[in-house]
Amino acid sequence: MKNGQMQQIFTWIFILILAVTVLFFGIKTVRQGEDFKDEVLLIDFYKNLEKKINDFYFLDIGSSGREDFILPSEVTRVCFINPTYNVDPDDYMESLKEFSNVFVFPVTEFRENRFNATRFFVENNNPTCATVRNDRVEIRFENRGNEGVLISQ
Repeated sequence: MKNGQMQQIFTWIFILILAVTVLFFGIKTVRQGEDFKDEVLLIDFYKNLEKKINDFYFLDIGSSGREDFILPSEVTRVCFINPTYNVDPDDYMESLKEFSNVFVFPVTEFRENRFNATRFFVENNNPTCATVRNDRVEIRFENRGNEGVLISQ
């Protein structure tokens, strides 16, 4: 082989290595973008939930309505707890009820898997969970005056 032919082979090997590296980091970046999108959807859900609770809190006593919220496709259910009520001691939420009262499941999928909302309560079942269907959850709100806003499924 001539010297010029050897340089051409090394040039093609270098180009191949560079292309594989760019492809690898491109795929990695796209995957991180998908994860980021899900985290943004969750934070948007928490913000909209807090807004709806406040909206119903300042309406007349007895006002009620249902609202739909969009969630990431991996979320299977959303649970609400009353921190002052008893929760099963083996439950994941028991250890976190002092800091959070809204949880999304499965908890291992997201960094932002819990939130602390104000001015709401749940009756009967503690925790009260709503099932997510087709990336949406429907929640019922009812103003109960000084008690706050009742959340139910």
